[in-house]
Amino acid sequence: MKKVLLGMAAMAFCLNGYGQTMDPAVYEPVEGYALVNLWNRSAKTMDLPEQLTSAWGTSRGMAYLNGKIYLCNRSATAGANHELLVFNAHNGEFMKKTTLSGEVGTASLGANDIVIDDAGHMLICPIAVNTEGFNLKVWRVNPETGEQIAKVLDFTDATGVMTPKWRIDCIDVYGDITKDGIIMAAVAEKNFVVKWNFVNGVAQAPVIIEIQKYPIINKTPVENNGTAPRVTIIDDNLFYLDGFTGYATVYDADGVLIEELDQETSHLVAPGNNGVDEFELNGKRFVVYAMSNTDKSPAMGWNIAELGEGGSFNGMKFYFQFPEQGLGSNSNPGRTAVPRIEVKNNVAHIYIYGPANGLAAYKFGTIEAGIDAAMADKYSVTVQDGLITATGASALEVYSIDGKLITSADADNVAAPESKGLYIVKVKMTDGMKAQKIVIE
Repeated sequence: MKKVLLGMAAMAFCLNGYGQTMDPAVYEPVEGYALVNLWNRSAKTMDLPEQLTSAWGTSRGMAYLNGKIYLCNRSATAGANHELLVFNAHNGEFMKKTTLSGEVGTASLGANDIVIDDAGHMLICPIAVNTEGFNLKVWRVNPETGEQIAKVLDFTDATGVMTPKWRIDCIDVYGDITKDGIIMAAVAEKNFVVKWNFVNGVAQAPVIIEIQKYPIINKTPVENNGTAPRVTIIDDNLFYLDGFTGYATVYDADGVLIEELDQETSHLVAPGNNGVDEFELNGKRFVVYAMSNTDKSPAMGWNIAELGEGGSFNGMKFYFQFPEQGLGSNSNPGRTAVPRIEVKNNVAHIYIYGPANGLAAYKFGTIEAGIDAAMADKYSVTVQDGLITATGASALEVYSIDGKLITSADADNVAAPESKGLYIVKVKMTDGMKAQKIVIE
């Protein structure tokens, strides 16, 4: 009898007819909820898109809108046009790059971050490396053409009356920015967050929120917002602050620490990457948050958990860590680890992005909503009595490690190769294909 060892590393095969690869991990259902990978184009799956390699490492922000993933690509050349990189959210395929026009396309260090407001308006901002002499500008942009529609914010602290040399990398938005909404940004290496309220589409005077207290991480007090911090707005009073030396922490509009993630029960590995978002599903509140840096294991990963009563961390229930292997360990100086989430038909689609490490998409929901409850059996590959079997498969293909097709069958089993060694099995299912390593001894 041949013995099989399952290797949980996806291979860069053309799957589903789109060329995408998959996260090979199996996520066992929790409390009737399942997590299923749709596609994974990352350093870990050896399918990192050319546009996201380190040579293109200026793509720091990511947004989702109407079935497309948008990355703002900041040119490294002074005065050169910045771009939008567009990916198909259904399969991860690169669609096009669009040159940004107007001031947004040529501003120094422009197109660094990108967000979508609640009315579907796309906003792009640069890095403001020194707000004493470098304006933080936010532009509204046409997502299809890249055309600048309007400049919605132009902030500088030329007098230095606040704190000189503030650096702002990222923004978040809440509400409809053309009517009544909010833009917020955290100041790097300082203990301030800036909030602009919009009334009838016009930005009001900035509100400076001083952070009163930081959490203690690994027995070391956090001293400030850290590198490339991100704010995620919960409502007009509460927000998350996530910086390089800390994890996502909830504050109120006075800068008072409301609550922080417990490192053990929240399955946190190491701070360093910044990104968090909440969503509601079936009357429950869930949170997705970055939980590891690129130099840890998993290298660049996220967690999903159900929040406790009232949306609190107290009583929070951990569900999944994903991707199981992370996206990758390539350097991520922008510290971006953003999740973007769309809830539709009682299913949450979760899109994650790590600069120079890739993009991936997952669906999360109940078994009743159509998320498969038998993922472990569905994708398990076994070898017994000379047969490779994948329960529920409609077809199997077996490849050598160098990509040569060895054998195939339009069935849930196929004859195992006689020679010992490492092979790759492609499993065809009703909702796509999966690639998995096996070792035959």
